Amino acid sequence: MAWKVKLFCKDYDTRKTCISILKNEVTWGIILIICCAISLLIIWLVNCPVEWQKYKDPIHGQSVLAIIGGIFALVATGMSFVQILQHFRHKTHHQSQKRIMRILTLVLLYAITSWISILFCISAIYMDFIKSCFEAYIIYNFLLLLTKYLGGHRGVEQVIIAQEKIYLPSPFCCLKLRLHIKWVWYFKFGLLQYTWINLICSAIAVVLNLADIYDNGKWNFK
Repeated sequence: MAWKVKLFCKDYDTRKTCISILKNEVTWGIILIICCAISLLIIWLVNCPVEWQKYKDPIHGQSVLAIIGGIFALVATGMSFVQILQHFRHKTHHQSQKRIMRILTLVLLYAITSWISILFCISAIYMDFIKSCFEAYIIYNFLLLLTKYLGGHRGVEQVIIAQEKIYLPSPFCCLKLRLHIKWVWYFKFGLLQYTWINLICSAIAVVLNLADIYDNGKWNFK
């Protein structure tokens, strides 16, 4: 009797695991990508491979990249949208989940702007500026989320003070640093300075592009 109960529990756990996997949007995203890849392979096999030689030129090559990029952008957008809806429906910790939903929107923006950059190459530099602006906002929210997980600003201070020793990578491992409460501000400044530098560089690139000096990684001072 005991082995029957054990077998039933094992089967129940297996079914529960399978159902949870099938309900996961990541699983369906992978399945969709595989189906699209198989469909493209079948189309390639049905048609004469010689006909596909024309896609080697830049114009048709961009069309192929747009199709493939569109598939991945659609899958990423759908998966992120489902996760955002799940957080919106099942709110258990509003302060943390609202920041998680903001972070998930970064995937939506990156997928859409990257696909637009493939479709219209001339707009790539402007899409990069949009991504830099939103990325700065998301990094700030990610910093707030991590700080919230550690118990707020004071919680981070306590974690740092509790560290007896900090290990640095080589060749700085020989340095002996004294941990201090001010390190919290050093960490925040070091993280947020990247967002400002990246944003300023993207804005400069847009201005130089409008002045015909910079164009997708190519400089021209003539």
